[in-house]
Amino acid sequence: MRLFGKLLVKALHPMKTLFTVPVLALLLAHIASAQSALVNKNIFPEGTFDVSSEGSKTPSGWTLPDPHDKPYKAGFIALVEKGTSGSKELKITRPEPTGATMVGTKFPLPPKIERLRISFRILAKIIELGEDDPAGNGVGLYARFYDADNKAIPGVSGWVGSPSKTADTEWQEHEQTYPVPVNATVLELHIIFRSASGEVNLDDVQIVPLSIIK
Repeated sequence: MRLFGKLLVKALHPMKTLFTVPVLALLLAHIASAQSALVNKNIFPEGTFDVSSEGSKTPSGWTLPDPHDKPYKAGFIALVEKGTSGSKELKITRPEPTGATMVGTKFPLPPKIERLRISFRILAKIIELGEDDPAGNGVGLYARFYDADNKAIPGVSGWVGSPSKTADTEWQEHEQTYPVPVNATVLELHIIFRSASGEVNLDDVQIVPLSIIK
């Protein structure tokens, strides 16, 4: 922002530099207002799993694994209808309790977010847990922050809630609040169904800023 102000001053005629301070102040106020408007609002519309185009089987904004990639080939991923509303939810089915299936997204973060909340709804029906990863088996949502050089930022990654390891009879809601590193530019989310068999339905992934840097 400081660099932008210097460039703005240089771009204006010397006789008009008296106007640069109020103009810049108005610009900064507008940016601050736009950032404040994000607080307590979901900024991730792709979390509804609506399709990217008519007839597409890929949810908008998400990346599905290569079906030929051996660690992930045991899973079946589909978009299923929710009643008669026409909206969708994500369904993953795994017949064997080995390997993993992952569905991911990388979301560019707006600047100056100080804290945010990630939440989602899940209906997991785990049949069997594998033994190759007792601490991380089951199904859940994993969050990781990246900097401008696409490097993972240590210390703030983790599960949103805890991985589901049982057969739920009703939808469960999970949420987690994260401090946003000052150098974070991207938030990566991964739905991970690992070392477990069964099926899971997942919906309403939300990213909600809770506060901004003043």
